[in-house]
Amino acid sequence: MTERLSKLKVGERIRDVRKAKRIRQNVLARMVGISPGALTNFEKGRRRISLDWLQRVSEVLDTPIAYFMPDEKEKAKTAPGDPRERRLLNAWRLLEKDEPLQNNFLQIMEYLEKPKKTRHCVP
Repeated sequence: MTERLSKLKVGERIRDVRKAKRIRQNVLARMVGISPGALTNFEKGRRRISLDWLQRVSEVLDTPIAYFMPDEKEKAKTAPGDPRERRLLNAWRLLEKDEPLQNNFLQIMEYLEKPKKTRHCVP
């Protein structure tokens, strides 16, 4: 019974991430290199997914493999974010090389954090 729950949790997490990223099942299956039926079986917990296939799924979904594992503690640490968050983080890393640009970016962030009523554009 525990093995079934484990397979189901992994599959549910695959499905949750796939849906959050708005990827259709047949598209993900094609990108991973498996049949749509196999992906359905993995998502519904009917079949156990191998670590190799899970690695491919995690790469395609751009989500850490640990997120799909049944351990709740690991899931909390590695929950996938919005792809826009990753882009923002990558942009920040590029800004680290340019301190004046980084300061401008921080000013923009501070401006956006203010309530709309108190925002004033500074020339």
